[in-house]
Amino acid sequence: MTKLLSYLTLITVMLVAQACAATSPTDRAACPRKSADDYYFANSALNQTDERSDAFVRHWYSKHLTAMGEPSLSCGQPGHVYRFTWLRTFHHPVVVRVIDKGSHAVVQAIELDGAGGYEPGKVLRRFEKTLSVDQLQELKNAFSEAQFGSMPTSEERNGLDGSEWIVEVSDTGKYHVVVRWSPDNGPIRDIGSRFLALTGWTFDEVY
Repeated sequence: MTKLLSYLTLITVMLVAQACAATSPTDRAACPRKSADDYYFANSALNQTDERSDAFVRHWYSKHLTAMGEPSLSCGQPGHVYRFTWLRTFHHPVVVRVIDKGSHAVVQAIELDGAGGYEPGKVLRRFEKTLSVDQLQELKNAFSEAQFGSMPTSEERNGLDGSEWIVEVSDTGKYHVVVRWSPDNGPIRDIGSRFLALTGWTFDEVY
């Protein structure tokens, strides 16, 4: 019963958070300590109108990124960095990060053995490889065609069970994050799918 109530509370707050569109802050003056709930996402980055919901969702997303040992992209990562975080309610959390180093680009991926709607668990598998020029350009084109920088952080579409598709870009200090719940189609579905394809991994449940 306790687990059920906790899950229902999470869902309730998630619905409120995603009902309010927000534009993510850029150019943070200072990076907080890694243990802080605003290390990955600045205060109000995910919800500008409800402080409690914003804090809850930031904590939820951050605990998975912390378990993966991921860096904060909102704290002024050098160069161009792209990240897709995939949190499915009952399935393993996955993150895929692409680092454009100018002369070449690298993709790194991590899958945990927990569940996106519950506890992260531990690292199940890792992946890293150098991307070809064409692969990087195709990813960049997808962001450009989506006009990612002008997309609202969230939109009014939600439900009970599903998944969070979280896409972040750090471009020489400028940062933007877009979150969509279980997108069936559209630019975030396309971008997230491109990230997953770069890993070469297969997943039984893509939602």
